[in-house]
Amino acid sequence: MKWKMLSTLITFLLSCHPPVGAQNVEPKFSLPDSPCGNPAVYSDFYLTPAEYENAIVTKVVDGNTVVATLKNGKRKRMKLGGVDAPDIKTETGQLSQSYLSGLVLNKRVDILLYGSNVKAKVVGGRISLEGGPSDVNLAMLEFGMGRYGLAEHLASYDKCIYRLAAEKAENEKKGLWKK
Repeated sequence: MKWKMLSTLITFLLSCHPPVGAQNVEPKFSLPDSPCGNPAVYSDFYLTPAEYENAIVTKVVDGNTVVATLKNGKRKRMKLGGVDAPDIKTETGQLSQSYLSGLVLNKRVDILLYGSNVKAKVVGGRISLEGGPSDVNLAMLEFGMGRYGLAEHLASYDKCIYRLAAEKAENEKKGLWKK
């Protein structure tokens, strides 16, 4: 997965670089614009230290917090950036936790970190699940398993798509919004 991401990044960067001597050359790729803008323009690259690749989620604390065992054997508690889940003591909080558990518990994931404080006890980030949703945080919001929140370190594109996903789930009465 690491090499695939690196290969994609290199291809992307090479396609953006104009030929030597060329002026005002448009890139040879196009990504569809969304209401949030073009992801190539409004996305940031997040820090993914090698030990955060192929981590195993060993505990789901609540609907937006997991504990993962990293490749080096250390355990890290991580909050899902952009996801605000109900309190675990409530029925909806337990539903949210159960849904997140079904997605990631005992599965291999890559953790993309927001910011650079990797020594903190609680790290904010995004979970990418191999063979599942490439953005677990977004999946939680799309299925109505949390509100949009905890987003201070997110890229502007992620903030926008997370907010829209949460609003759509609420409008469509999905997950926690069912009545």
